[in-house]
This record gives sequence, C-alpha cells and structure tokens, in this order.
Amino acid sequence: MTLGHVTDNVLTPRGERKLGVDVPRDGYLFSEVAYGRFEGTLTLPQPLKTDQVSARYEQGVLEIRIPVVESALPRKVTVEVAGSGEKMLASAAR
Repeated sequence: MTLGHVTDNVLTPRGERKLGVDVPRDGYLFSEVAYGRFEGTLTLPQPLKTDQVSARYEQGVLEIRIPVVESALPRKVTVEVAGSGEKMLASAAR
C-alpha cells in the first residue's frame, strides 16, 4: 500500500489487497475480504504539515496521521476572575 502524494491538500491512498485464505464450505469457496487494486482520495483540511504524513496498516485498518500546523491550534489564555483572585484557563481560536 502506498499513500501516493498530497497535492493541493488531496491525499490519494492506493494499494492492492491480495487474495486471502479461502475456507471451503460445502464445496464453495468463502472469502471474508474483497481483493484487488483500490484507490481513493481524501480532501484534507488546511493547514496541515503534509510533509510529515505517517501511515500504518494493521489488521485491515489504515491509520493516517498528519500533524496540524501550530498556528492553527487553539491557544490557552489565562482569565483572571475579578475580585476573587482566581485564575482560569480558557481556549481561544487563533
């Protein structure tokens, strides 16, 4: 399996599933998983670090990890409550 390339924030995973083990059942062949070539596209939100894509395929599950650019993450702001001396944390979008 390959992830292809990220172009214009579109990720294209492609690969090929090999024919797995068939289990004979009363003279018929039974297969749990389809096989053959596949390809799909995923439109990614911006802004991501597309140069740091990592992927893992295990037991039929494809996990793709793409870090978010730090400037797009919410930042924490300390809010002082007047008269109480308490401070609270709040998240703020950038």
